[in-house]
Amino acid sequence: MLGLIVVLLAPIAVLAAETTPEALIFGVFTEKCFDTFFAQFDLFNMGCIKSTISKLLSFAIIAGSFLLKLPQILNIVSNADTSGLSSLSLYMDVASFLPSPIYNYLNGNDFATYGEACVVLVENIIVVLVFWHFSPKEAKPGLEACPSLTTRFGCMVAAVVLAASLFFMPESLWWTQPSIAMGFTITARVPQIMTNFKNGHTGQLAIITWLLNFAGALARVLTTIAEPGISESSRPWLLFSFGTGATLSFIVILQIGMYWKKTQEVLAQAKEEKTK
Repeated sequence: MLGLIVVLLAPIAVLAAETTPEALIFGVFTEKCFDTFFAQFDLFNMGCIKSTISKLLSFAIIAGSFLLKLPQILNIVSNADTSGLSSLSLYMDVASFLPSPIYNYLNGNDFATYGEACVVLVENIIVVLVFWHFSPKEAKPGLEACPSLTTRFGCMVAAVVLAASLFFMPESLWWTQPSIAMGFTITARVPQIMTNFKNGHTGQLAIITWLLNFAGALARVLTTIAEPGISESSRPWLLFSFGTGATLSFIVILQIGMYWKKTQEVLAQAKEEKTK
C-alpha cells in the first residue's frame, strides 16, 4: 500500500513546486504586496489584503488537513469497530481526491490552492487500510463484510489506473476531471447518508472529521473566488466541486446531530457485548 501511495503522489509532489505562478515572500506575500505593505506602508490596500488573507487561509486549510481524518481513524482503532461505515463511501473518498491534485497541477494552479487534497488522499487510503483491518470477516446487521484480498488488490489497481488516465489525459479533456471528482464525491457521500438513514444511527462516524470536511470545503469556496493563483478556466469547475462537497458534508453533520442519542445507545450496547 505504501507503494500505491508513492505511485499516486510522487509525480505531483515532485512537480508541484513548479506550478507557483508568482514568487512569494515568506510564502504569503507577493513581491508587489510585500512592497506595498512594508515599503510604502500602505496597510489598507484591499487587493493585497485579500490576496494575503487568501494565501494564509490556504495554508491554514493545508495544515488543518493533516488532522482531518485523524478522529475517524482513532474512532475505528480505539473501538476496534467499523459499525455504521460504508465501504463504498470509503473507496469513493479515495477516488474523489485523485482528480483534484492532477487537475490543478495540469492547469498550473498554485500548490497552496490544492495541497490539502494530496494530504487527504493519503489519509483516505489509511482509513481504508484501518477499515479493512477491523472489519468483520462475515457481514453483520449494519456492517459490510471485510473485502477479500482479491477485492483489495482490485481497488489498488483501479486507483493506479485512474491516476494514470487522468494525468496523461489530452488537454482538451482536462475540464472533465472536476466533474469526475464531483461524481466520486457524490458517490462517496450518498451511500453514507443512505446508510445513516437505514441504520437510524451514525455508528463510528467522527463528527470532528465531518465538521472539518465542511469547514475546509467552505473555506476552499472562498479562496477559489479570491485566489489569483488559479486559472480562470478552472475556477468555475472548482467552485462547483467544493460547493457540492460542502453541501453533502453538511447533510452528514445534520444526521450526526439528529441521531446522536440513538448512536450513543447503539455504541454503548456494542461495547457492552464485547466485554461479555
